Amino acid sequence: LGGQANSPPAFINKLSGRHIKMSIVPEAPLAYKNQSEECQSQYSKPECWYGFCPEINAKLAEELNFTYEYVEPADNKYGGRNASGDWNGMIGDILSGVSDMTGTALAINIERSQVISFSFPFTEDTSKAIVLGSTESQNHFFFL
Repeated sequence: LGGQANSPPAFINKLSGRHIKMSIVPEAPLAYKNQSEECQSQYSKPECWYGFCPEINAKLAEELNFTYEYVEPADNKYGGRNASGDWNGMIGDILSGVSDMTGTALAINIERSQVISFSFPFTEDTSKAIVLGSTESQNHFFFL
């Protein structure tokens, strides 16, 4: 974008040489667990995941010179506030230091943006829900 081919140096310096703990949850088509025998007990290894987001993570690690491992949240959730106001899922893991960032798509909302920072969105969900309305006849000219 904007004709710039390289990432800003300040950003590269912050990740270069670091080892990152990335939260991830399995969800098609974004991220899948490799079901091979070799991966059954080692899902922290990047090669034990595949899909859209793991491919992006591998490319980022290569281009920005960092290593990473995956961390699955214990509750397998993306992250929201529970009844006591504490965060669960990947958001809770970031806030508690269990992980450094997420390695999968995460919906941006006001509540989450108050406690974590988001990168530039790399995808957009344009799904729409269609529901059956009332079968009663309505007078659309009630104002006349």
